[in-house]
Amino acid sequence: MSFRMIQMRDVIERFPDAGDGFRRDIDAIEANVETHPQIGLGLARELLQSCCNAVERERGDPIDHAASLPQRAKKLIDRVVLGFDGHPGQQAIRVHLTALAGSLNGAVRALSELSNVPGLRHGGDPQWAGATRRHAVLLAGAVDTLSAFLFDCHRADGLGNVTTQVAYAAEPKFNETLDEQWPIEIAEYRFNASEVLFTLDRDAYLAELALWKAAAATDGDSQEATP
Repeated sequence: MSFRMIQMRDVIERFPDAGDGFRRDIDAIEANVETHPQIGLGLARELLQSCCNAVERERGDPIDHAASLPQRAKKLIDRVVLGFDGHPGQQAIRVHLTALAGSLNGAVRALSELSNVPGLRHGGDPQWAGATRRHAVLLAGAVDTLSAFLFDCHRADGLGNVTTQVAYAAEPKFNETLDEQWPIEIAEYRFNASEVLFTLDRDAYLAELALWKAAAATDGDSQEATP
């Protein structure tokens, strides 16, 4: 039976707006796992990288191309909402799900490092034993499961492109205040502080927004109390 990326194929069917890049990666992996497993190893890693790129872009996070792939996947595992809202044991469930996803990421790390050994993916001696179908299927299967889980959790989090833009645009007065108080200039370029903070640290942006709203409410109460 031919190998199929079942989980990620389900993702692109349910989220057709995710982009054709996923489909191209999936097609390439499935085509090479059987006939060119050494190529399949590298392609599987690229699919997880594409997933990290897509999630970070849609969340408005900076894409750290310098970080290793397992580090980027670990960052997403720690940030995405894993579900079970309202469950009394949500925190414990999150701990265990994080550990489970982390174990998958650990397998990806080990297989990725293994694929860098000369002769397993590139280089080496033509007389050396190379990667086989079972090795490619192991890595592709782990990447399939982890990528699909992270992307699905991200979309369930409601943080697609449109949602992100609307959330930022919903607070124009706060954004204007932040931009005026904290101008950012580099050479002849000027950036909006509110947009920079929203993009680089969403939690900090929301915390400052909450403080600003609380201060505005206090000021309003003071003015009403003044005779």
